[in-house]
This record gives sequence, C-alpha cells and structure tokens, in this order.
Amino acid sequence: MNPYEIQNSFFTKVIENKDISNKRISIYADLILFRINDAIKSTFPIYVSSISKEELEKQIKKFIIYGSKTSYVWQIALEFFDFLLKIYGISLLHKQILYFENAQIKIYVSNKNIMYKKINHKRKYTLSSNAFIQKHDYNITNRSFTKSKTQYYLVYKSIEDYDVYYINISKFLYLFLKKLRNFNTIDDAIKLASKQSNIKYKDAKSISYNTINNFVSTGIIL
Repeated sequence: MNPYEIQNSFFTKVIENKDISNKRISIYADLILFRINDAIKSTFPIYVSSISKEELEKQIKKFIIYGSKTSYVWQIALEFFDFLLKIYGISLLHKQILYFENAQIKIYVSNKNIMYKKINHKRKYTLSSNAFIQKHDYNITNRSFTKSKTQYYLVYKSIEDYDVYYINISKFLYLFLKKLRNFNTIDDAIKLASKQSNIKYKDAKSISYNTINNFVSTGIIL
C-alpha cells in the first residue's frame, strides 16, 4: 500500500465501532473515545447525569463514526450537540437539557463586552446578547428528570467576573424579558407581561421594580 492507503486504513480502523485486534491501533481508538468523553462530560454535565454510561459511550462511538469537523476540543461538544439533535434522535427531556447547557457554553465563549447603564423608563431596552431566557417542562437545574410545572430560566454572563450564572424566574419576568426583544420601554413591557400573567399592572411594577433595576445595572437588559 502507498502512504495514503496506509493512513486511510489506519484512520478507518480507529473510528470503526468494532473490536480492534491490533493493540497498538486500539490504543488510539481508546484515546479518541476518552478525549471526546471527557469534553462532553465537562460541557454537558446535566445531560451526562441523565443517561447511563453505556448509552453515552454508544452515542460517542456513533458520533466518532459520523465525524467531527473542528480541530478545537471545546467545539467537539457543540458538534456532538448538533449530531444528537439532527442525526441520532433523542427525547424531549434530553433536548431541553442540551438546549439549556449548550446556550450557556455559547455565551461563555462570547467575547462581547456589555456595559451597564442607569435605568431610564423612557428609553427602549432589549435583552443582552450575553443572556438568554428559556422555559422547560422539567426542573433541569435540580436534575429532576420527570415532568413538572413549567420552569422559567434566565442565564447570563456576569459583567463583573465574566462567569455564567442561571436563576429560576417567574412567568411574569420571563414574559417581561421576552417583550424586551421587541425593544419596548420597561413600562410597556411590564404592561404587556402583566396582562399575559393576569397580574395587575401596578402590582407587577411595584413587586418587580428592584429586580428590573438590578437587571439594568448588571447589563442583563440594555
């Protein structure tokens, strides 16, 4: 065989989901499996805790055969995320967990600098690109993998230490932040969200004022 054929044969054997008789080649296969396994465990800890070790290994082996295009280790997990959603096929629970964890990674690696501003009820606001809101059928952060009442989450990157945090929020705050996507004023967003939440506008405004002011001061809404 010429050098290309030798390399191609080696590569094929390493990624094949079969027992490898040659111990030297099997070491490379084990190293690839270990490295990807390690990257996925550190990137998607909640997802990994929701499935068995056998199922995770099965998914990784199929992903290896499918192929990764990136040369960066941290991006392998993101490709694994796309593979599971588009090719492998997973349950609603696992989709929601992965969407939750994947979004955190995206804002964590974002290099956008967000500066806070003082609250101004006349100007229009929007949710920061370094924050996201999601609603789920499962209490993901408590790792409760049975359906519960709808959970609302706000995940954001801190402007102080650049780490990523998440908090459970009320349905009203979720709707309020959602209305800001259309660049409403704070008061308009409160009116719209309170109407959908069946809460009186005055009550919603008085109860949420300090929280909303904190969202502005910490750059969650801009």
